[in-house]
Amino acid sequence: MATTVETLQFAARDGRPLMGSLYIPVRSNGRAVLLSGALGMPRARYDGYARFLAEAGFTVLCFDYRGTGGSRAPGGRPERATLRHWGEADLPAALDCLVSRTPGARYFAVGHGEGGRLLGGAPNLARLEGIVTIAAGTGHWADARGAARLVLALLAHGVLPLAGRVVARVPWRLVGADGAEVPASIALDWARGCRDAAAGIAAAGRAGFAAYRGPLLAYAIDDDPFSPRTAVAALHRRFTGARVELREIAPHAGQQPIGRDGYFRDDNRALWPSALAWLASA
Repeated sequence: MATTVETLQFAARDGRPLMGSLYIPVRSNGRAVLLSGALGMPRARYDGYARFLAEAGFTVLCFDYRGTGGSRAPGGRPERATLRHWGEADLPAALDCLVSRTPGARYFAVGHGEGGRLLGGAPNLARLEGIVTIAAGTGHWADARGAARLVLALLAHGVLPLAGRVVARVPWRLVGADGAEVPASIALDWARGCRDAAAGIAAAGRAGFAAYRGPLLAYAIDDDPFSPRTAVAALHRRFTGARVELREIAPHAGQQPIGRDGYFRDDNRALWPSALAWLASA
């Protein structure tokens, strides 16, 4: 028998309907994982990784934040979503949904990029017994490396503020990410945080940073200039009660670059067992 994938709808904490995919293993190991995706990244991009975890016995919930993927407003109408909505209403509701579907399980989260930062806004993060983040840095332009600093500064001070005021949805390819479109209000929020690190953290809420007191494994990607090791370390110092372990992943000789989004590609499956082993033993 193969992993069962159930498409489901659940309500954010303010009642906004959201869409998710629940991966149900053939034989459960008693552990359940919430996968919090990167900015603008539809949940379908994590299908291979979610199936990989489910094959090892984990129940996995992937979901789309409001305004993205399957959680876009009906008819494609404009939506004024904010990062605070995502961090304080959407993400905690996804965790509530996972808990309701897997009573008695042990709960974990995997956060990718902005999805790792958003965990810091969730007031119910104390439900978790372990967190893994991938390429989750501060998002501030000055914490980037090399030419990426200039790219982020230009985006944050010029391109995104302009685009966010003239279009309803911003193609996230503008920032070089492998994502889809996001609501203009989200792009403006992100740009504000890119200019001001404190504002970026505050935009999505802070409750989870203080609430979580368990182990946390943070992966920095060596060839990701937007969230280098120093930026990843800076973000995770916000988890003041967590026991943080920082690891770095570097592409092998001859391997395609990994970057901020490549970890979850199926051709990088060789990178996945390390986090799986950690989730299975935490």
